[in-house]
Amino acid sequence: MHPRAIPRALHRVTMAAAAIAIALSALVAVPQASTAATFLPDLPGSIADGGYLISDAEFYRSGSLTEKQVQSFLEARVPTCKAKAGSPTCLRSFTADLPAKAADSYCAAVKGMKKAKASTIITTIAKACGINPKVILVMLQKEQGLVTSTAPSEWSYRSALGMSCPDTAPCSAAAAGFVNQVYKGTRQLQVYKKSPGSFRYKAGQTNTIQWHPSAACGTSQVHIKNVATASLYNYTPYRPSVAAISAGWGGADSCSTYGNRNFVNYYRSWFLPKGSPAAAPLNHCASPAARDITAGSSVRYVGADDAIARTAPNAKCTTGGATKVKGEKLSVIGSYAGWLRVPAGNKVAWIPASQTTTVAPKPAPATSTSKPTVKPAPKPAPKPTEKALKPFAQVTAKKVALKQGASGSSKTVLTLAAGKKVTVSASNGTWRKVAYGSKTGWVSASALKAPLVTKKVTTALNLRSTASTKGKKLATMRKGATVTVLGKSGAWVKVKYGSKTGWAHGSYLR
Repeated sequence: MHPRAIPRALHRVTMAAAAIAIALSALVAVPQASTAATFLPDLPGSIADGGYLISDAEFYRSGSLTEKQVQSFLEARVPTCKAKAGSPTCLRSFTADLPAKAADSYCAAVKGMKKAKASTIITTIAKACGINPKVILVMLQKEQGLVTSTAPSEWSYRSALGMSCPDTAPCSAAAAGFVNQVYKGTRQLQVYKKSPGSFRYKAGQTNTIQWHPSAACGTSQVHIKNVATASLYNYTPYRPSVAAISAGWGGADSCSTYGNRNFVNYYRSWFLPKGSPAAAPLNHCASPAARDITAGSSVRYVGADDAIARTAPNAKCTTGGATKVKGEKLSVIGSYAGWLRVPAGNKVAWIPASQTTTVAPKPAPATSTSKPTVKPAPKPAPKPTEKALKPFAQVTAKKVALKQGASGSSKTVLTLAAGKKVTVSASNGTWRKVAYGSKTGWVSASALKAPLVTKKVTTALNLRSTASTKGKKLATMRKGATVTVLGKSGAWVKVKYGSKTGWAHGSYLR
């Protein structure tokens, strides 16, 4: 299978969208298709073992909702659309032409329509391709937050279902647009079902599934129990770890992924009938099953900083932590989702692999046992000497003189205007030696500053008021936008985007 056919899995649904979804699910009854008896979706009590995410009966129940019920559902999620004039409207009000589609091996024929509502498009394609419209609604939400967005972006419609949007390349132009995304993505779920031998993950057998796109995070062995679960893994090819699951709707660590976790979370929140059993809780210190721990032995060392060894592979587990000091030798006996299992006294503990290294610390210099010698008198302090500095700077003063020497009385070589970029090679007190074109000389350090650092946004990304997913969303930055870096806090970067200043996660800036 061509890499472009593997859809993007890591579009994280914003915490704000998740909170809205949960709140509304408690306030608004989810419409159910009329049947002789209430149909109870067979969802797992826990997805910790990874092998069962949803039943086949529920996944392929294409008549679960009518067009009218889907429309009511969308309106309940967004009572008031806040989209600005000239911007894409909310999904509840969205319309588009639905082109006719000929029947093929995976979907029945689709009749063409002009200005069809999103609810009509969803139910029509769901029926034609034999997929539950609830599945489509949940996937629209987990991929782009479209169902609950009060001001969606053009990008969120362009890549609505994440179809043909791999983690390692741009989305395919041939699959762009809401109608294309819904049809091609829904059809793909039937392709997985009817051509299982053509895809990586298969039902009824044990599969090797990555925790994260980074190979360094490791893999797990998962016995996939049914076709629907295999289809979800083929669409979003990563397994949620115990840290991701125990975080509920929130983020966990750098080896956590959330696509399949959020699929189950949204399905349970939106579509389980009132009074259904709650999901089995999973606390932050839940230990992974023995079968999920990759066995192996190696020696590593605590890296540049001290690290905390925890009783479970989860940074939010605060019980039983023990400090491992910089350079300490670790005897690794297993790994799980980017964490290493190490002995800790008569117990075992977990430490993030990212906080360790294979390089042993240098031994301390040997101490002399001979009698101390009398030290000679200290030499006079040397005059200021030149020392290497970071190479680039920018003139901030309106104009500044480039001097032959590190002194204001030295002869002026030329005058530099504000904004000119120079190469810094050395310093002498408050003076900096610089090169400008073919000329070299000295300027006052107070007239220079480091040049602005810019980054590119790699995917549609929220700009937040604080360095947290709980921060207020100030804007959605478009993919490819250039931002100016102003600061950093952990994995978060403070940036300027247009006229707005806020925080964005550094993983999505290059």
